[in-house]
Amino acid sequence: MFGLEMHLASFHKLIKEFEPQIVVADPVGSLLHVGTRTDATAMLTRLIDSLKLHNITAFLTNLNADGEPLERTDVDISSLVDTWIVLRDMEAGGERNRILHV
Repeated sequence: MFGLEMHLASFHKLIKEFEPQIVVADPVGSLLHVGTRTDATAMLTRLIDSLKLHNITAFLTNLNADGEPLERTDVDISSLVDTWIVLRDMEAGGERNRILHV
């Protein structure tokens, strides 16, 4: 319903109003439904820069489809974050396990 600039403006307004210590954006890949990949990356880059400037911890999630590289996101922000956590489901020998990479 809103463009990426409006989403960014809404983030800034809410951050100013609530002064949070942490912000969660789930999932960031959904921004691709609002604009182009380049626009979504630019918007998230500006958001992440603003959060870092204000010492606000950002927790961003992204859902990767099977077979996609785990070292990047759909919106190409993996190089901007300080810590990268990957949770995977592995099936082998009739057993399903979760693996966490930090």
